[in-house]
Amino acid sequence: MFKALLVAEVSEPIEELSSKLAQQGFTCSMAGASEGVIEEIATSTPDLALIALENSSAGSEVWDMLRRFRQVRGLPLMALISRETLVSLQTSLDVDDFVLEPWDALEVAVRAKQVFWRMKHIDTEG
Repeated sequence: MFKALLVAEVSEPIEELSSKLAQQGFTCSMAGASEGVIEEIATSTPDLALIALENSSAGSEVWDMLRRFRQVRGLPLMALISRETLVSLQTSLDVDDFVLEPWDALEVAVRAKQVFWRMKHIDTEG
């Protein structure tokens, strides 16, 4: 089972995604885009961070924190974005993958497993 940290400014769509990811074999915890991210990473030790921010420059402090965890712990980062955000997606955000809204749990799970394989060669089949 994989542990995912979902970071979002708005919790409603993320709560639904979290419950559907549980059906795909993920244990999910959630944190707001500004508070609780460091504490949640420290206590839940996620395998992956899924970040849903309204635009790619919003919450740059959150992105900076998550990038630091990526450097220290090898934490993979995936962005959950809207089609409108896609236009302004900054390549400098350095995410491992992204999924366009509406977020399908099966697609997010498959893409996350691909990220695990690329980054850590973790067998996601068993």
